[in-house]
Amino acid sequence: MNSLTRVVVRGETLLLEPDGGVHGPFSLFLNSRFSNPHSREVVSDALRILYRFLGAYKIDLPRRALEGRFLAEAEQKRLERLVKHELRQIESMHDRMIQRHAGVEPTRHAPSREDKVAKNTSALRLHWTSAFFDWYQQNILDDGIRSVALRNLLKSSYTKGLDDINRRSSTSKEGHHNKIRSLPAERYLQIMREVLVNPEEIFVSDGGGLSATWQRDRAITLLAMEGMRPGAIGNIARDDYWIDDGCGVGYLAIKDNLDRRSKFSTTNTPKAKGINNASYASNLTMKLWNTTCFAMNEYEQVRDKLLEKLSVNKSKSFFFLGDRNEPISSRSTISAIFRRVGSQLKKKGLLDKAAGDPYVKQSYDFTAYTLRHSAISFFYEVNRDEPNVNSLACLHFGWTSSSRQPQRYANRAMRDHASALVHNFVETLYEEVREKRHR
Repeated sequence: MNSLTRVVVRGETLLLEPDGGVHGPFSLFLNSRFSNPHSREVVSDALRILYRFLGAYKIDLPRRALEGRFLAEAEQKRLERLVKHELRQIESMHDRMIQRHAGVEPTRHAPSREDKVAKNTSALRLHWTSAFFDWYQQNILDDGIRSVALRNLLKSSYTKGLDDINRRSSTSKEGHHNKIRSLPAERYLQIMREVLVNPEEIFVSDGGGLSATWQRDRAITLLAMEGMRPGAIGNIARDDYWIDDGCGVGYLAIKDNLDRRSKFSTTNTPKAKGINNASYASNLTMKLWNTTCFAMNEYEQVRDKLLEKLSVNKSKSFFFLGDRNEPISSRSTISAIFRRVGSQLKKKGLLDKAAGDPYVKQSYDFTAYTLRHSAISFFYEVNRDEPNVNSLACLHFGWTSSSRQPQRYANRAMRDHASALVHNFVETLYEEVREKRHR
C-alpha cells in the first residue's frame, strides 16, 4: 500500500515514502517541533493518516499553493472522519476504500466501523494535522512564493481553513478541569505519610516482606508526589541532586541526560518531557521538601555502598538504578513501582473514593501522573489566593508562560472552593431549619 514508514536514525525521526525516500516536510516538522520520542511517534501517526488522505484524493499541496488554495470545507470534513479510524486499518485500505470511509456522513451507517479510536485521540490527530499545515505554510510555502499577492491570498486561505479544523479538533475534552484525575488533598497527604513513615507496609515484595529496593521505590514515589513526571525521574543523574549546605535545603535539576546512555533512546526510555523544545519549560530546578530529601539521602547511601562493592560501576552516574545496578532503561520499570505501591494502598483502603468527591465513581488510580495531578491540585489549593499563582505553577511544574495547563488547575481550584462555600452555607441553613422545627 501507498503508506509511510517511521524510522529512527541517530535520534532523528524520519518518515519514509514507499520508494524509500524521506518525506521532507513531515520529517522536518517532527524533528524541528518535537524532541521527545514519544511525542514524535504520536504526531507521526497523524501525519501518516494525512499522507494516505492526500494520496487517496490526489491532493497536491504545492500545486494548490500556486493557486492560493487550501483544503475545501468538504475535504476538511472527510479528513475529520478519516482520523477516527485505526492507523493500521487506514494504511491497509485502497484509495477507493479510504474515500468510502471518509465520505460517509455521521448520520448514516458507515461500513466496517469497528476499528475506531477514542474521541479524544481523533481530536488530537486533527490538532496535530492542523499544526503541521500551519508550520508548512509558514516555513515551506511562504518562503517559496515570490509573489506578495499570492502569499497573502494563500495565508488567508490557510488561516480560514485552519480555524475551521481547529474548531473541529476542539471536541477533545482533555483540557477540561473536570478531567483532572487527582487525589483529594487530605488523601494525598495521608498517602504521603504512609509512604514515608510506614514503608514496611507499602513497599512489599512478592513474598510479603520488605522489598529489597524499598529505599529506591520510596524516593521515586515521593518525587512523583512532588509533581515530577516519570520520565524525568528515571532520567536523574547523581549530580542533578544536591543539598545546600548553608540552609540544608535540597534541590533537583531537571535536564537532558540522554548522552550518558550508551544506547539510542526509544519511546520507552526515561526522559524529561520536552527537553530542548520551546513548547516546554523542562530545564528547571526544583526545591524539594525535606521529607523527599530524607528519602533521597537514605537511598543514595544504600546506592553508593552497593556500587563500592562492585568491580565495575555500570551506573553511568544516574541516580536511580535498576537491574544489574545499571540505569533504569525503561519507563515500565517505574510504572511497575507504582502498580505495586498502589496494590498495597488499595488493601489499606487509601484508594477508595472519598466521600463527596464528584470526579471519580469508585476508586482512585495510582500512577505517576495521578500523583503529578495531585501535587498540582494541592499546590493550587494552598496557593489559590496568590495573585501570581499561575506563574509560580509554571516555574515549579515545568510549563511555559503560554501554557493553558495552569488555568485548568486554577479553574478546578476555584470550582472546588466555590462548591465548598456553598456546601458549608447550605449545611448552616439546614441546621437552622432543624433547630427551628425542634423548638
